[in-house]
Amino acid sequence: NENYSIGNFSPQKFTLLLLGTFCGFLILFAIVLSAAKLKMRTICTLDALELCGPDSVYHFVLCDSIIGWVVVLVNIGFQVTLFNLFLRTSSFENKENSAWVYNMRCPRNSIECEDDSTISWAGWASLFAVMLIYLMKDIVRGLKLIYRAARLANFRLFVGGIILISVALYSIITSFFYNKAIASSDAEIIVNSVVLTFMTEIDEWFHRLLFYMFPGWLGEMMDVAGRFESKRNEKSDFEVGADTIYHPKNDPITLQTHTVLQGDKKGINSSEDRNTSNKLSEGKQKNTSLIGELLDEDQDSPVLSEIKMLTKTIEKLQKEINVMNFKLNEIENKEEDVVEPITAMRRRSYAGLLSGSVVPSPTAMGDSMYQKMDLMGGRSKSFSYMLS
Repeated sequence: NENYSIGNFSPQKFTLLLLGTFCGFLILFAIVLSAAKLKMRTICTLDALELCGPDSVYHFVLCDSIIGWVVVLVNIGFQVTLFNLFLRTSSFENKENSAWVYNMRCPRNSIECEDDSTISWAGWASLFAVMLIYLMKDIVRGLKLIYRAARLANFRLFVGGIILISVALYSIITSFFYNKAIASSDAEIIVNSVVLTFMTEIDEWFHRLLFYMFPGWLGEMMDVAGRFESKRNEKSDFEVGADTIYHPKNDPITLQTHTVLQGDKKGINSSEDRNTSNKLSEGKQKNTSLIGELLDEDQDSPVLSEIKMLTKTIEKLQKEINVMNFKLNEIENKEEDVVEPITAMRRRSYAGLLSGSVVPSPTAMGDSMYQKMDLMGGRSKSFSYMLS
């Protein structure tokens, strides 16, 4: 019994105690971080949907749908029930349903017993390596959600982080106790751990099931979850630094740039308008440098992070506008070089027709044009002769 329990606690009680202690620590950490409002660098560039998992039902915690929350609770309850089944069979106290294996063999002709278990330290190391590699992504995502929840004072992000971390830790602890109870070799440890890690993907299987059954509803839920943080920051975008930080949606330079890109009649159809666009571009670059300085001073705000992404997009569009202006200038220069010789050619051809002289062959018009003009000049001579 001492080999399959920790102190006076069974595997189930110890697991619940450990998870409760860890969740309590996370709650305390979130409260302290939110109250202190520490100026820390932004360690997460992913949005809430990507952290909760776009292919998991856990991102339903970001939505206002009661059905979505019910789905999350049902999924969590199902996972916890499966983990408890393994913990119950690995407990020595539940003798009727216990699955633990007695590896000690005591021959009749010897007073010493032998251990048939071939488990080594490499087997246990492989167990934790497989579990950590497979589940560490969920733990990291959960920690980032809790960090973001503390900074934004958002309960839903905190719930999502607690769910991800709790399920991952529950799987690791269950795998340890179950293998300690029934495994007798290193290979069995690896096989049992792989089976238990698949149980952590039930939320993704549930998500796939909903996708095939209710694709329209699931698409709406993902759309709402994707706009979760943008809705929360919509008001703060106009409040934070309103006197010094420009907002891309209200900047007249951005509006003019949008007009230029759409090819408006008042856009870039003339050199004067392009000069105006270049002046606006200079103003845009000044605003961009101002935003860059502000972002360097304080990178802790998610609002500034969003503005930084918009600034990079604006810079990319500005480069495209400059390329368009350069190409238009080249086209105008070519048109001027072609129009002037053609105009002079037409004037000379008209004079030659009236005088009846032969027009010299210009290189710009080609031999075919010269032949047509010479023929017209000959007809003009014949017509003058007939009149005389």
